[in-house]
Amino acid sequence: MSSSDASLHDHRFCSSLEDAGFQANGANGFHARAALLNAAFWGRGVRLRVAFMGGEIALQKRVEALAMAWPDETGANFGFDFWIGQGHDPTEADIRITFDGGLGSFSVLGRFAQTVDRTQRTMNLGWMTTDLPQADARAVVLHEFGHALGLVHEHMNPARPIDWNRDKVREDMRASQGWSDDKIDANMFRRYDRTEVFGTDVDPSSIMMYPIPPGWTRDGFTVGFNTILSAADKALIREAYGVRPVFGG
Repeated sequence: MSSSDASLHDHRFCSSLEDAGFQANGANGFHARAALLNAAFWGRGVRLRVAFMGGEIALQKRVEALAMAWPDETGANFGFDFWIGQGHDPTEADIRITFDGGLGSFSVLGRFAQTVDRTQRTMNLGWMTTDLPQADARAVVLHEFGHALGLVHEHMNPARPIDWNRDKVREDMRASQGWSDDKIDANMFRRYDRTEVFGTDVDPSSIMMYPIPPGWTRDGFTVGFNTILSAADKALIREAYGVRPVFGG
């Protein structure tokens, strides 16, 4: 096994679009705006209540500390209110998180969380533990909270269509993730029409971009494992949600 193949087998891929009931254009009301879906946009000034449906307090606090990079580093006009400890009913939260290790990691896209039964999760952080290395923990939390804000996977951005080696991608994803070909196709090869998108070019550094090893493309395009918000991630969220007002300045 090559070093890139070994790295691929160690990496676990989010399947948020497939798990959100991804269908053909418009079939479920999803319309893209840059890497942000119009229909998933919460609106400027929103404060999203985040609750946990399990997990020890230390793990919940670790998720909070990592997720807060989205509002803190972007200065965008939204916020997260984390409910940790006793005294909160998670059914009243906008984002409800579980830590089911058997299901991987995924999130409902943006305000489509409002369509989920309030007794059910809207996000699962199945790979998240208190012992997970910091870079890996930061990557999965920022990625899934990006979905919770309405962001889609960056490789679906049509600004730079990826010339996939589809047979190789399917072969590797079957082996490393256990996905069916239909799930692979929905999560890897689907992309939006240019008429549906707005804003940024494809950003290989985006936290929403999958790792892409060299053998997966026919033109040499490759992406490493992104673990922080890119400049384009921050700019997109500021453009979508606006800049947070500063009072008394």
